[in-house]
Amino acid sequence: MRNSLKKLKEENLYKTITIEKLENRLKELEKNLNLQFSIVTTLSTSSLLSDTTAQVLKSVSQALSLDEMAILLCDDDSGRLRHFSSFGLSREKQDAIFEPGEGISGITLCDKKTHLLERAGDHPQFKHWKIKTDEYNKKTFLAIPLIDKERAIGVITASAHAIPATYQKTLESFAALMTPIIELQRTKSLQEKNFFETIKRVMDFTEALSPYTSGHSYRVSRYAARLARELGLPDRQVEIIEKGARLHDIGKIAMMDLVKKQGKLSGIQKKIMKTHPLLGEQFVSGFDFLKDAIPIIKYHHERYDGKGYPGELKGESIPLPTKISTVAEVYDAMTTDRSYRGQHSFRYAVAQLKRYSGKQFDPEVVNAFIRDKHSLKEFTDKVKKESEDLLSS
Repeated sequence: MRNSLKKLKEENLYKTITIEKLENRLKELEKNLNLQFSIVTTLSTSSLLSDTTAQVLKSVSQALSLDEMAILLCDDDSGRLRHFSSFGLSREKQDAIFEPGEGISGITLCDKKTHLLERAGDHPQFKHWKIKTDEYNKKTFLAIPLIDKERAIGVITASAHAIPATYQKTLESFAALMTPIIELQRTKSLQEKNFFETIKRVMDFTEALSPYTSGHSYRVSRYAARLARELGLPDRQVEIIEKGARLHDIGKIAMMDLVKKQGKLSGIQKKIMKTHPLLGEQFVSGFDFLKDAIPIIKYHHERYDGKGYPGELKGESIPLPTKISTVAEVYDAMTTDRSYRGQHSFRYAVAQLKRYSGKQFDPEVVNAFIRDKHSLKEFTDKVKKESEDLLSS
């Protein structure tokens, strides 16, 4: 009787343990499914992978109790690994660049194998993130290659006090999920970059048909980017402003006869010319990667006092990128020759910006632009020289 009872207890204990293991396994599967669903949902609703990858890494890190996660991508030209996106990494760590075979990430890129290091800081080849720190001495570090058609395109890294085998498998599945998405985005980005370069060449060519517009868009984009940095805007915003300013006059391609005309335009011609922002908007709206530039293209002739065109915005309703580009555009127009007058002096241009601050321009933007006049004058001379070199090359 006692033996039967003992056997029954052992069987019940075995069943309980088995059930607990199954329950834990189901919970793990549910967590992985929820995680992958979250990743796919986040990525599918975004037009820019770079804007959402950090959110995905944050979700993964929190789900798996990781301290840091990063994606390093291989540069096509140099072969080096550079930071693409991360969660938990300081700016100093994000700046680290690895040669192929350098550090665990570089080794992972070359041998295309996953590397798991316990007490990673003690490993002689660790070298992450090329800064002196003891924080990894008691941590586990994982590096997983991103393999696309047998070619390593980058590495995913993760660190935590412990990374169980089940978490490693989850992260390897994550790497397999992310690889085709990243590669597709890289291909798409390259195509967009090449198309944008083509548009810029077309604009430069059409502007060069008139000595009064030659190099205008290039100079405006440089002034706008400088002003955006003066206002402390993040790099991503600076890129958008520089791109929008570069294309702000793209609608004028449809009216080059008016652009090339010497002397003042007639009343009817002025009305036609004022349609160029709307024509520009129509052109770029067909390209998803240029949509961020639409507010600059459409509204760069709006005024702070509401007396501009197309006459839809005024004051604080005008987006900051547009206000920046407007100051840059008018400044370049004043400091270069026009068909109806010669160029004004630097001092005159600064005085006019002050005069129309609060009327045509946002006062805060004007103040930032002319805050350091000596530096602005030097930058203006430099940009004019760059513009001349660009057109002569």
